[in-house]
Amino acid sequence: MSGRVARRRRSVCGVAAARAASGLPLTLLGSLVAALLALGLAGGSSDAIGARSTTEVVQGAAVWGWLQRRCVGARERLPAYPWPVAPFHEQHPVRGYFGDPRTVITGIGEGAFSFHNGVDISAATGTRVYPVVSGVVVQARGQRVVVASSHDRRFQYIHIFPRVRVGEPAVASDTVLGTVLPLVRHVHLSEIRGMCVVNPLMPGHLSPFHDTQKPVVRSITFESLAGRRILPDALSGEVRVIADAYDRPAIPSPYPWSSMPVSPVLIRWRLATLTGRTLQSRVAVDFRVSLPPRDDFCEVYAPGTVQNFAAVLGKLHWGQPGRYLYDLTPVPLDTRLLRDGRYHFTVTALNTRGRSGSRTVTIEVRQRQELPSLTPLPDHRCAPTVAA
Repeated sequence: MSGRVARRRRSVCGVAAARAASGLPLTLLGSLVAALLALGLAGGSSDAIGARSTTEVVQGAAVWGWLQRRCVGARERLPAYPWPVAPFHEQHPVRGYFGDPRTVITGIGEGAFSFHNGVDISAATGTRVYPVVSGVVVQARGQRVVVASSHDRRFQYIHIFPRVRVGEPAVASDTVLGTVLPLVRHVHLSEIRGMCVVNPLMPGHLSPFHDTQKPVVRSITFESLAGRRILPDALSGEVRVIADAYDRPAIPSPYPWSSMPVSPVLIRWRLATLTGRTLQSRVAVDFRVSLPPRDDFCEVYAPGTVQNFAAVLGKLHWGQPGRYLYDLTPVPLDTRLLRDGRYHFTVTALNTRGRSGSRTVTIEVRQRQELPSLTPLPDHRCAPTVAA
């Protein structure tokens, strides 16, 4: 069926690709990214993600099953580790979560996009940063220190002034790796096992960590493949479903980060009859173990998504909360497989400790006279990479 033709969109991600897609000068996009990096509002990237061959294509919800299989070793339960800043055995505010969107918008549907591959732990300028697990320093340059540890793990500490050298031993909670740089007010921590980046907030990692917040599903909207909004009581043909959802940090960070949203770790949806019989269900987002490659950003986040303190059209929106729009149907929902009538569509978002928030809307399928099949609206955020 035509609905199985996924809206496959390769991520811009690289600066050269973004320039090719947008036609903007390389220096403009580069300067935007540089400004965000200086403030610690972008970056956190590494050479390790759920890496796959550039010729391998995984579409729609299948990416999450592929990720679970690819990163099966990352699921091994190891002893939890302390925080990288003192006091080591007390929970600290985290202002950036694993999987948060990182966006630099240079035009309508154009820019650079990626997933946040670690956590941003709030800390004052000059705060000393320590290893969470003992190991050996394998990188210490710029704003980054990397420590290789047991079980094929590497820990990255970013936005710090290094005070160690490559080859030196790093003792957990004892060796000073560096100090937090001015302006950024946090240290970025990434944990990498093999070639898979791992969520440090899941049980068995950063400890102690408690989270009593409940994620919020703010809205559920429906669109045609041409990008037009559809009322939920008039669905027909193939449709896209978008969820506006967010979580709140377990502990508020200092101003101006105290009210900024973060991403839920898991989002799923369910289509059911009015009597409660499940007809379809899918996992739309699953950041519990690892992250998809950057190329899959547009399979997860829908157009209109912006990060906190977003850079849009050359302007930094200081202190402005982001908006997280999740594409629940990278493979469109084909309502032609349903009988005309009313149904319940429920979206549930969860955090790393299983706390959840849900929203249910009643939809009505009313098939109109057969219309020509529509080609999905292209998403220029994830245009094919073009050599500069």
